Amino acid sequence: GHNNEQLRWALPPDKEFGIKLTHYTKGKASESVFKKVGEVFTGTIGETEFTITRASAADGVIEGKLGKDAFRIKISATAMEGNHYVNPTFDVSLPNKTYTFKLEDGQACLGCATKISFVVLGMLRSSGAL
Repeated sequence: GHNNEQLRWALPPDKEFGIKLTHYTKGKASESVFKKVGEVFTGTIGETEFTITRASAADGVIEGKLGKDAFRIKISATAMEGNHYVNPTFDVSLPNKTYTFKLEDGQACLGCATKISFVVLGMLRSSGAL
């Protein structure tokens, strides 16, 4: 996809949990990788660290830090099928900003929801929207 006329895409790594976001900024390709490091899920977007500090499937919440800013993502869904949110909506709260995004006609477990959140917040950060 793209935002602000800048190309972006994400792919999972071959052999581990995580996601790699590739984005072009000012004609230069950059990669941001989100994965488990020790006991923490983290990644770097440009020079900004993205870290998950709490994730609860039962509460539908992902909390973390994007640089110095704390964020909270509340996940709601039309239904739950097993451990998967059906058609989830993600409400993101950051200091002085809120965003909402949806996964339409799809499902996501909490692990997928964290990766989707990294990609969306990464696109917003790398485009200068955050």
